[in-house]
Amino acid sequence: MGDTGAPEAIGGWLRAADASFDRRHRRLDDIDAAALDPAHLAYFEDYRRRYFNDRLVPGQGVEDILEALTTHGGQPARWADLGAGVTTLFWAIGVNSPGQVVACDLVPEALTVLSTFRAGSEVPPCYEEAMALVGRSRAAFEATRRGPWSFHVFDALAPWRLPDDADGFDLVTA
Repeated sequence: MGDTGAPEAIGGWLRAADASFDRRHRRLDDIDAAALDPAHLAYFEDYRRRYFNDRLVPGQGVEDILEALTTHGGQPARWADLGAGVTTLFWAIGVNSPGQVVACDLVPEALTVLSTFRAGSEVPPCYEEAMALVGRSRAAFEATRRGPWSFHVFDALAPWRLPDDADGFDLVTA
């Protein structure tokens, strides 16, 4: 991958790091940025740029997922994306005007990269192409991007409950 110091990006997972993750619930905002692993940050930024930046590759299933979200996802007041990694904003293209987006992942560095990208203004070519696939306008995309989001770090493969999820979720994706 070059000399960025990031681990090789394979399948969106940091191999051999699983045992070291803190699995208890935390809000990303409550994690000290100085405690984040620079190699993990580089890995997830590389993953975002490598796989969710350039042009869409037709026939890989993206069209089907976006269509399923658009057709069957309703218009969720609260949408939780489990195992979000760095891609929730991309998949949000298929979600019809979510009121609130709750991005969840075990790895805080993944959510940090997602949060930073979401707060920016970059719209990669694959995002533009995905919007065209489902008939989503740039204004609708930006409304979702700028809408209310929260970021939660925890292990979604174990029993979990978010402190503020008393009303539940209208859409849960993973």
